[in-house]
Amino acid sequence: MTRLLLSFIFTFMFCAAPVFSETKQNSDFAKNIIGDITVFSLIESTFEHPKDLFLYQGPAKTLASYLAKPNSTKSTVTFFLAITPDFKILFDTGSDSDVLLKRLNEIQINPEDINFVCITHMHPDHIGGLINKKETPVLPNATIFISKKEADCNSNNKIFEIYQDKIKVFDTNEEIIKEIKPIPVYGHTSGQTMYKITTKGKSVLFWGDILHAPVQFSKPDIYTHYDNNPKETVAIRKDILEQVSKDKTVVAGAHLIYPAIGTVSKIKDGYKFTPAVSK
Repeated sequence: MTRLLLSFIFTFMFCAAPVFSETKQNSDFAKNIIGDITVFSLIESTFEHPKDLFLYQGPAKTLASYLAKPNSTKSTVTFFLAITPDFKILFDTGSDSDVLLKRLNEIQINPEDINFVCITHMHPDHIGGLINKKETPVLPNATIFISKKEADCNSNNKIFEIYQDKIKVFDTNEEIIKEIKPIPVYGHTSGQTMYKITTKGKSVLFWGDILHAPVQFSKPDIYTHYDNNPKETVAIRKDILEQVSKDKTVVAGAHLIYPAIGTVSKIKDGYKFTPAVSK
């Protein structure tokens, strides 16, 4: 059912090649304008995953050959701010509230100005920025969207106590905010959700943890210890990579290499990620 839903949604996504407009970048953030959406990639950290994080059902030598390639496990922790004509929307928050506040300050955005936060899933590196060390809300005026499946599996998390009625749990594939649709991509977690934002006929897909490192573009069958359901994770990844490579959909991922936003193309038996901005 999920795979059919993905096919239906992607059929209607903008198919022309995106035009990126770089206005500022450094190692901490990048800014791109896509249609009338301004997207800031807010980089918390850049690192190499340990190779033993990655798993593969096939021969061990095949996995080793892919992991031996330069930068195969390079990754980031990145969250995103989308500014539309109507709203300021964060997609995830990183792991550290101090970094979240620092990045917002660097782009001259007050935390009180954030209208919405769309959480892809509730791993610590995606929701840690919501609460400060005093255990109070970092984004006091924001409505926090979380899928019902993800919320049900994490019902004891402190964010529910701290944000209370600011948290909106949804169980729908319809718009949750003007021009923003959730897309279920269960597998990595029980309720992981992507978000597609579309204005002026152009779309950006915020895909959370569809993959964790470049090696999974080269060989999508490779998964990680983080994935709750490896079989489902791999199947969803293959579906999405195939669709976005055909449609040239702009994707933004929490663990993509700097600037964590760009396009995907098909090459040989795998895929290639082309960053929107060169560092």
